[in-house]
Amino acid sequence: MPRQKLTQRADGRYRCKYKGKEFYGETPREAQQKRDEYKRMLDAGIKAESLGLTVKAYAMRWVSTYKAHLTDGPYNTHVRILNRFCDHEGIGLRRMQDIDSIDIQGFYNTAEGKSHSYICDMRDTIKGLFKFALADRVIQHDPTIKAKVPKGKKGSHRAITQRERDLIST
Repeated sequence: MPRQKLTQRADGRYRCKYKGKEFYGETPREAQQKRDEYKRMLDAGIKAESLGLTVKAYAMRWVSTYKAHLTDGPYNTHVRILNRFCDHEGIGLRRMQDIDSIDIQGFYNTAEGKSHSYICDMRDTIKGLFKFALADRVIQHDPTIKAKVPKGKKGSHRAITQRERDLIST
């Protein structure tokens, strides 16, 4: 394999190429590190076209593909949760590979005090998103594994008494 050629641009940054893709850095070492990171991702099985894929782009593609069979209510619940997830601390603008367990845990912590069913929906949506991203070779590891959801409020339901029925009907 030929030796990598580093060139310095007019703006002072350095550039190196690998398989038609260009990598830039303030120093030659920085440009080579970016190239080497790209090589490692390709060797690990990550698809080249998904390396720059943002969380928001993948989430909207995922929900419209894998959740299209749902009725409007559950589908909209998934979309709302994903929108909240993407808006939380700018997660939606970051690459899928850059999301860590701490990001997931931070989002889960925002559900403190919500209902148990909402927290379960939130957990299932986020876990599903990253499970399919792992299967689609968009990410190398699942960041939801170590994240813990908060305990939710469980409502108590009871049947109304005969006295309450009488008060309603009068």
